[in-house]
Amino acid sequence: MKRFYGYLLLPAGLLCLVQQTPAAMLSRGPFVQMVTTNAITLRWRTDVPTDSLVRFGTNAASLNAATNRTGLATDHELRLAGLAHDTRYYYSVGSSSETLASGAQFTFVTAPVGGKPTRIWVIGDSGEPSGASPTYRAYTNFTGTRTTDVWLMLGDNDYSRQTGAAAYQAAVFDTFPELLRQTVLWPTLGNDESSSDYVQTFSLPANGEAGGVASGSELYYSYDYGDIHFVVLDSNNGAQTNDPMVLWLQQDLAASTKTWTIAYWHHPPYSHGPHNSDLASKFQQVQMREVVLPLLEDHGVDLVLTGHSHVYERSFLLDRHYGFSTNLQLSMILDAGNGREDQDGPYEKTGPGSAPHQGALYAVVGCSSRPLPIGPLDHPVMVTSFVDLGSLVLDVDGPRMDGKFINASGAVRDYFTLLKQGPPALAIHRTNSQVSVSWPGNVAGFSLEQTPALLNVPASWTTVLPPYETNDARVSVTLPITPGKAFYRLRR
Repeated sequence: MKRFYGYLLLPAGLLCLVQQTPAAMLSRGPFVQMVTTNAITLRWRTDVPTDSLVRFGTNAASLNAATNRTGLATDHELRLAGLAHDTRYYYSVGSSSETLASGAQFTFVTAPVGGKPTRIWVIGDSGEPSGASPTYRAYTNFTGTRTTDVWLMLGDNDYSRQTGAAAYQAAVFDTFPELLRQTVLWPTLGNDESSSDYVQTFSLPANGEAGGVASGSELYYSYDYGDIHFVVLDSNNGAQTNDPMVLWLQQDLAASTKTWTIAYWHHPPYSHGPHNSDLASKFQQVQMREVVLPLLEDHGVDLVLTGHSHVYERSFLLDRHYGFSTNLQLSMILDAGNGREDQDGPYEKTGPGSAPHQGALYAVVGCSSRPLPIGPLDHPVMVTSFVDLGSLVLDVDGPRMDGKFINASGAVRDYFTLLKQGPPALAIHRTNSQVSVSWPGNVAGFSLEQTPALLNVPASWTTVLPPYETNDARVSVTLPITPGKAFYRLRR
């Protein structure tokens, strides 16, 4: 730390040399963490210990609220609570004696209560700054003034092997300073990172602070943003049926009511890149495929994102493929098209948001700083596979998800659309002795279910067995009226 010196004139012409301590300086951040509908965490680091103060408000020129901590620290972390949902705030950070960062670029938006158009930026294996920087520039040119709502890192977020205070400095904080101060980063742990440095660096919702079930660990957790449920897993030790992570995952998936489910971790269940998922020695990839994928697909997962293989690979709409590539059956590919609206058409899923086994997309995005031309890139579940530096951009809007792979030159190398449509509306007509339930006949694959009560958790639904009648483009079934109430729904 530099010191400054001055002279103090004393009586009788004597001079006294006075040592002055300089103002504190930022050495990291500020950066935002763990956003919810009504709260967010702000973190920063200073070169000398100070107390902590955040001023904030909805007007950059009038930061009329404040949160502080009186103890001295160099690593500062404050939780701002009582915020309005889906609202832009501006902030400054510093101490009770000085402001270290402020201005219109220090801003964030709280999470929405319900669904809203959401942009998600996905990077994997981004830990080499020389490669991550052009990937970042290409994305910022692509998104322009459009706010990045959610930011995912798929592991190997730092290749420097630095530990302690230096961990993540060059690869994360020096590479993405603008985005870090505005958009929350939700990472997963890669195999080239220290778990202790990881949990010290990031503030992650181990206690369910951001939605989902509390996991008790920052290495695996979940969170909600709008109508999307995100599940973050730690694949470094693989997965076993009775692992705490797997037991928690079952509870978390069962509790979610969101329309969309996106899961991500580091080791890919399907890849023919540098890390071949057909090798039994790649136990993390094998076990995540055999143990975790069935749970996710049982609860209607829509998209699974991974890194580790330093390539880009993206699948068909897939279901129930838990073996090696040689075990793939045609019935496991639910839509063999490329998912592009202007070519083979979008992928489509019907039924409630968490309807099981409607198919999921799998993408390996391990090429955001170090693409490697290793491996045949011919896994049969993949629509496209290539080696290129870049990132994946996801846009979710209501029942629609669009994905684009943007390379470091700004070109769109892959794109796809996934549509989720709910079940058609039921029409119910009752007479004194019978009830007729019908629905449009231009949608296939639905069966009718009924329950006498909705208060039970979960409700006890039973299938109304066919045959069903088809008349005038409608499907119908006539049932005798039974004592009490009856509720009906369509299910695929």
